[in-house]
Amino acid sequence: MVAGSEVRNVHSLGLYSVPAGMWKGKLVSGLGGWIQFNARIPIEEYEKLARHFNPVKFDAAEWVGSKGSWNGIHCYNGKAS
Repeated sequence: MVAGSEVRNVHSLGLYSVPAGMWKGKLVSGLGGWIQFNARIPIEEYEKLARHFNPVKFDAAEWVGSKGSWNGIHCYNGKAS
């Protein structure tokens, strides 16, 4: 990384946000994006989540905010470090 540069990687929107870490009433460990793999969800079942996924209110610019508010902060899976 070049000194003074800034990295932004926002990854929090996908079908995996529908079950939000839960599958069939059980908490699934691991990162949300891996829920299909970790819970061994068959593709036929996982595809049904698309019916409930409608991110019409998602606004990346609003969610991330201004460049100044990210100065020196690296976020991964919703946690700043």
